[in-house]
Amino acid sequence: MLPNEVKLEMQRRVYGMVNEGNIGDIHYCFVTRHAETGKYQFHERPDQPCIGGELRKYTESHGEDNCTRPNDDRPGDLCHPFPKSKNRLPAGVCYHFVITEQGKQYIDRIIGADSPWIKAFGSPELIEYLELPTDFDMPSWWDEDNLPVAWGLSIQTGDIDPTVLVNFLKHVSRASTYGKKYQTALEHGLSERDALIVATFGGGYGYGDDMSESDGYMFSPYSDVKKFIRQETNDLTGGLWSERYDYNRPQMADVFKGEFPIGFIERVRDRKKRTQDFFVAARQVIAEELGEGYTVGEQA
Repeated sequence: MLPNEVKLEMQRRVYGMVNEGNIGDIHYCFVTRHAETGKYQFHERPDQPCIGGELRKYTESHGEDNCTRPNDDRPGDLCHPFPKSKNRLPAGVCYHFVITEQGKQYIDRIIGADSPWIKAFGSPELIEYLELPTDFDMPSWWDEDNLPVAWGLSIQTGDIDPTVLVNFLKHVSRASTYGKKYQTALEHGLSERDALIVATFGGGYGYGDDMSESDGYMFSPYSDVKKFIRQETNDLTGGLWSERYDYNRPQMADVFKGEFPIGFIERVRDRKKRTQDFFVAARQVIAEELGEGYTVGEQA
């Protein structure tokens, strides 16, 4: 865990970047600790083109011997290289996201002890919300039915899987959309666990019967429900961020990928042909894939 003063300074720098930039842009700050002296250093990343690009090293900027994934291409729009010194060990990171009421409902479900992405932050004690600035002036165009309630997330450890971290952060960045899917599933009688599965696996367009598979960029449509619920992420990295391991850009969406030949939503649609109800079908498919039974009255 980061010392409190280091955590607060990391957060303060994120507030500063947002104040100087655009509230809708990607701003973050990560902290490294020197392996020999123990001194902390802050690395600001304002106005970023993507969520995870600057969290790792690349052959083009760091040399092949300083990368754990030397064959991954470096995006051409990155301009703040990761610290080159091998003594600089990642120890925490803080991201700005405009988190709305709807989005927070989804995020609350994925930052607890039972989070599928637990390897992205270690434990609930090591992750917290950034509070809204006291001087935040709400834009007149903001949706009054889905107001901001938090300003981002702060993670106080580097002992995490960086590929799982980036996958997690991408879902946080779209939490309002996932939150609406989650709420819709709850309103149709699904448990919180099953609603989380449906909302995440159905990450494409639509919120109910029209829900579609994730596009494969953020979350593989062939993800495994068992792995997701049991917190069994695939090891696509080989080590921890605190050990300077680079996240796996090409396979970032595959952290829960299984062996299914068709996607979860497609499996639900196939079951719906018998149940005539998308959410009843989803509940049955989830129960079967987790080795659970379901109520006789729900059977086709």
